[in-house]
Amino acid sequence: QHLPLQKSLLQEEESQQQRQRRIVPSAQTPRDALIRIEAALDLNQLPSEEDIQLIIKPLKLGRRKEIFRRILLEHFDLRGKCVPNKSSSSKMTFITQSTVEQLGEFVLHKINEKIA
Repeated sequence: QHLPLQKSLLQEEESQQQRQRRIVPSAQTPRDALIRIEAALDLNQLPSEEDIQLIIKPLKLGRRKEIFRRILLEHFDLRGKCVPNKSSSSKMTFITQSTVEQLGEFVLHKINEKIA
């Protein structure tokens, strides 16, 4: 009796992932990379390195810091004072006090560690 319910839940999850893939843009722009990163996070997947690199570049694109913070929390269980600070004598910096570039580089480093 429980088997059909489990099957329907799996089918629903698969169809949700298919819908998500259809609406995710494939262009190589920072804005589209941000959308792909959010979609990956919503599906509990690790975003691609290429997308992270696209949104690190300095430009006017909101929510980057929020996205990096979400990646660190959801995939690496990191929060608070966890970002290495290369420019200061103190060893770690709070996520909220880090620049977008610092956070992006740290996220890339953590992704590379996890993949390797």
